[in-house]
Amino acid sequence: MSHASVEDQDLRGSRVWADVHQYFNKLHSPAFGQIINAVDLSATPDGARIAFTGIFRHNLQDAPTTRICILHVGLKSVETLTRGPNNDRLPQWSRDGQILAFLSDRDEEGAFQLFILQLNKPEGVRRTPRINGSVEHFQWSLDNSKILMGASMNRAGTESASTIEERDSNRIPKADWMPAIKSGNVNDLWRTLWLFDLEVGTLRSLNQPRENNAPAWNVWEASWCGSDRLATIVSERPQEGEWYESKLALMQVDTGVVDVIYRPRRQLSFPVCSPSTGHIAVIEGLSSDRGCVAGNILCIDISNKSLRRLDTNHVDVLHATWEVEDSLLVMGIRGFFMVAGVVHLSENRFEELWSTDEASGYFIPEVTWLGDRAFAIVIESWTRHPEIAIISPGSFSTLKSFDHEGAAWLRAQLGESKALAWIGPDDIEIQGLLYLPKDIAPPYSLILNVHGGPVLSFRNNWPGDSYIALLVSRGFAVLNVNPRGSCGRGQHFAELIVGNFGGDETRDHLAGIELLESQGLVDSNKLGVTGSSHGGFMASWIITQSDRFAASLPISAITNWHSLQLTSNISPHFGATFLSHTPGLHSIMNLMKHSPVSFAGTYPTPVLQIAGQEDLCALPSQALEYHRACQTVESTVVIYPGEGHGIVSGHLAYLDMCVRAVMWFERFIPPE
Repeated sequence: MSHASVEDQDLRGSRVWADVHQYFNKLHSPAFGQIINAVDLSATPDGARIAFTGIFRHNLQDAPTTRICILHVGLKSVETLTRGPNNDRLPQWSRDGQILAFLSDRDEEGAFQLFILQLNKPEGVRRTPRINGSVEHFQWSLDNSKILMGASMNRAGTESASTIEERDSNRIPKADWMPAIKSGNVNDLWRTLWLFDLEVGTLRSLNQPRENNAPAWNVWEASWCGSDRLATIVSERPQEGEWYESKLALMQVDTGVVDVIYRPRRQLSFPVCSPSTGHIAVIEGLSSDRGCVAGNILCIDISNKSLRRLDTNHVDVLHATWEVEDSLLVMGIRGFFMVAGVVHLSENRFEELWSTDEASGYFIPEVTWLGDRAFAIVIESWTRHPEIAIISPGSFSTLKSFDHEGAAWLRAQLGESKALAWIGPDDIEIQGLLYLPKDIAPPYSLILNVHGGPVLSFRNNWPGDSYIALLVSRGFAVLNVNPRGSCGRGQHFAELIVGNFGGDETRDHLAGIELLESQGLVDSNKLGVTGSSHGGFMASWIITQSDRFAASLPISAITNWHSLQLTSNISPHFGATFLSHTPGLHSIMNLMKHSPVSFAGTYPTPVLQIAGQEDLCALPSQALEYHRACQTVESTVVIYPGEGHGIVSGHLAYLDMCVRAVMWFERFIPPE
């Protein structure tokens, strides 16, 4: 096989490509055609059946597909209900457990619509009227007669968000030469609400229009509050960045009129109404990523709009549901621990039910409550392949493991993981996870891996097909750090990142490396750094602040905060939230002070930038700016067509990225 470099466009003939392809083949091929993971759990009221989205992988070339599955609890057996084509996801039982609704893009890839499945009737799957765009979430009404849907118009081009039509089979397909158009028209960005009536089969819009026929409010989230109102998270405009300043509001089902009842300082998610419809519980916390809010649980009295922050004993809440009028069942994180508990409202007291140092889901726990404070959950860890378990006070029972021969093979390639803690600046404890290679003695070549967000966190997840596990299997040690700004340590800890990008969090990372050096675990001359999104920012930034690193691999990095304000889909509100950005020369100077591009090339660390051509958040121009600013430093930019924010695992592009990561680090910090 030929000698290859990361600068080569085609690496398929290289030795490393063959190695990495064989690695993923050994990991995945034993489970081709089988369920490898479960998300979106939904239990029937009696707990006898749990519907879920089953994830299947069929080959190494294509992304995984999803199907609707049912776990029969008593038999511990799984049945796959749907066959696509494309993807079926997000099953939800009606409140009487007789009908299963789900989303599918079987008619048009990427445009998810609502489907109904009555298991005891011969007609099988029933289509509902088509919405222009794609349905993102839905919820059954209390009497099972209606289904509330939230849809994004993103799939509808410039079609009106207030229209419903069947798919046009005569529509002329787009040609390759057609230009991309950017204008002030935001019609296709609105997120709107729709109500489907099961009895008569009709669909109507719930959004009150403005004079120009645009919706009066953009609705990010919604849930029923009785039969005539909805608890919603709304913004006045539909752009992605507007989410950072969204509000909690009640919407009237019959008129679409919105009454804002809470204007938060930070971000909101997961509004749920109490059984009496007198209160709304909602999660509030500093958040960098829509759909990823970890924070305080608030209880708002609808009658007078008064608010209480509820005690959760230092747990950052991710998920909440009402048990009865006076208590909430919640799940969240405290450090590396996932915690389930009950919040007693009248006493403002938190009762812990269960905790574990294992993980569930990418961010929101994959959980469904079963009654009597028992719940089913998808649980995983560095050594546990995802499985569905039932947990009740004092009891843990595995219902269905998705473990397979490939997962066992992967475990055999990896060493142990260790939870660590050290003291960062200002005497603040910082936590991290160290992953060690197998059968190799220290000192190790170490790769610092920085998480995205910044208000996310590393947890004890199954390694799966992450490039980090691949690197560990090839002899590298990897340190995952949760620096200040991470979630799981309370709002004060998260807020320490505001206005301080690249400041003390840099020293948090370096202090972790120094701890490992003091223990003789790492070779000080063989340090690398990588990360995606905010992690890509740090992988670009930290090498301008320290000469410790011999190689850097930023992915989807932000390198120029000023140009980001003019190009990113999360601007300007992301900058206003995290960098206190306001218009004006002084603010521009502050943005550049926190921008890696301003200091590129300060130290001679070689940089391999990875970007997606279709990334709307951190545009590929961010990587190019940094590349051209490096000048005297070895720098390469790799831009993948068709990829967005991060390279999607399961595609050949992801395999190619993994090959380049291996080649890059093995060139500059080769393990012994």
